[in-house]
Formats: sequence, structure tokens, C-alpha cells
Amino acid sequence: QILVVTDHEVHAFTPTGEPLAHHRVGIGARVVALAPVRDQPKARWLVVGYRDGNLDLVPTSASLTKPSYSFEQVPASPPMAILLGPMHTLIVGYANGLLGMWSQLDGSRLAHARLHGPVVHLRIVGDKLYAATALGRSLVWDLSVFYAERCTLLREVWQDVPVVWDHGQPVVASPPPGHRCSPGIAAVPRE
Repeated sequence: QILVVTDHEVHAFTPTGEPLAHHRVGIGARVVALAPVRDQPKARWLVVGYRDGNLDLVPTSASLTKPSYSFEQVPASPPMAILLGPMHTLIVGYANGLLGMWSQLDGSRLAHARLHGPVVHLRIVGDKLYAATALGRSLVWDLSVFYAERCTLLREVWQDVPVVWDHGQPVVASPPPGHRCSPGIAAVPRE
């Protein structure tokens, strides 16, 4: 689909220019993307970025209910680019140089960085995010943790951080006995 945003509407077209749908959004819409809805493979959210920096998930069908949460810690700056990230994340580049990653499931900000200039280019290649500004600054984020198999990731954490908090104190501890991801137990595929 090709999405065209006006100040308060988003129009969807086929690649040949045939109209598909149109959605009313808040005044000040600037950038848009379509994001999948968890547990509903055919449903999509319209991700809208506004001039004031806010982000919004707009239902594209009557079967969806608009989320009640807001996206946390967005800057007061217009978004320049939105990219769908792994595991229901949104990656947004802003005019003030802020680059952020938010959970589309609850609106929490998961990561952020500041670059010099408006962040206008976002791309994921393999398990890396490449971001670049209009002034030529760039950065690369390693997103491999989002693509890792659960047990592999847990075993790596248990090896690198072999401590737990116990009554307010760090205590050296082994992985939980009997945990399906404990070393020596065959990994169970994700469902």
C-alpha cells in the first residue's frame, strides 16, 4: 500500500493508484506506517506521528479498539521517519536528532539516542538498525537480542550475569533448577 498523509487524514492506495481506504486522524499528522496487530495476523494499526512529537495507533478496521495508553517520553519535535522494528517495536527518527524505539504493545520507550540533525533515514539489515541524519551523522544499533531464541538468550544472560537480588543484596546463583532453559536441558522451541 501507498500511504499519503494530509494534516488530518491518511489515504491508502494500491501501487497503481487505486484508492483503498481513508482514515481520519488527529490534526498535525506528519508521518505514517502500517503495523501488524499482535495475535491478529490480518489486522493492522495505522501508526501516526504528529508535528508535536506524539505517536498514535489508529485502528484500520472496526474490529480493533484504539489503545488506551500513550507513547512514553516522546520529544516535542516532529517525527521524520517511522520504521517497524522487531517484536512489535516502532523505531522513530525526529527532527531534533532523537532516535527512539518504543513498544507498540504498551507505549514504553525501550531505547533512545541523540544524533546531530534530523533523523531521516532508518533501515534494518539483518539484525542491525542503521540510522542517518540529513546532516550526515549516523549510528548502528545491534538488535540481535530481539531476534534471539528465548533459551539461547537466557543462557547467555545467566552466564554473563550469574547473580540475583536476594533481600536487597546481589548473590551469586545458578540458573533456576528445572527451568526449561537451564543448561543441560534441551531447548524447547517457541510456540
